[in-house]
Amino acid sequence: MNQAKEYAETNAIQFRHVAELVDEFPKEFKKMKGRIIDIGCGPGNITRDVLLPNVDKDAVIVGADVCANMIEYAKQHYGVDDKLSYLQLDIQTPELPENLIEHFDNAVSFYALHWCKNTKQVLKNIYKLLRPGGKAIILTISHHMIYDMYPEQENDPRFAPYVKNSMKWAPPHQGCSDAEQIMKKDLIEAKFNVEYCTNKWETFKYPSFEAFMGKVHMQN
Repeated sequence: MNQAKEYAETNAIQFRHVAELVDEFPKEFKKMKGRIIDIGCGPGNITRDVLLPNVDKDAVIVGADVCANMIEYAKQHYGVDDKLSYLQLDIQTPELPENLIEHFDNAVSFYALHWCKNTKQVLKNIYKLLRPGGKAIILTISHHMIYDMYPEQENDPRFAPYVKNSMKWAPPHQGCSDAEQIMKKDLIEAKFNVEYCTNKWETFKYPSFEAFMGKVHMQN
């Protein structure tokens, strides 16, 4: 999922849902001061156009992503002098760069952590990035119905040649009936004080079949 320009053009649903999250918790975002890291920032459009306008006016944001070309695209198109910069970071790494440990006052992650298989390591790393008293807001996917369909296609002779390793990018909690409790437990084990954790069903309505296929292409 490295096609930065294409992803920026097809993430309208993520954009809308992050904006809705900000509308749901406006005070929590506005209280975010100091240095903020956006983990899994992708091409940077949500970081600049949704996050930046809704945090403290003096906050400085660093967008981070594992994909080098996402970061390069974000630097070219969505940087803001003295306010928003970008760096490459694998949030699943067993060893964080020393210069990033306790370097941030707040952390956010929107529609990114479900790509990570080692949720426990990810949450521990996010905690390490934060200074004492720091806060994190995370929006991720616990289950996606498209991954209920892929295994069936993989076993269907008509589709099998085109659908291989279909569950490679499935969310780590795919199919779990107690995903909320698992996530809360992992957060507590990572030393977070959990103020709010919930699992909600959302409906994704694409404007056209072409838009839907564009998103499928980005995920494969």
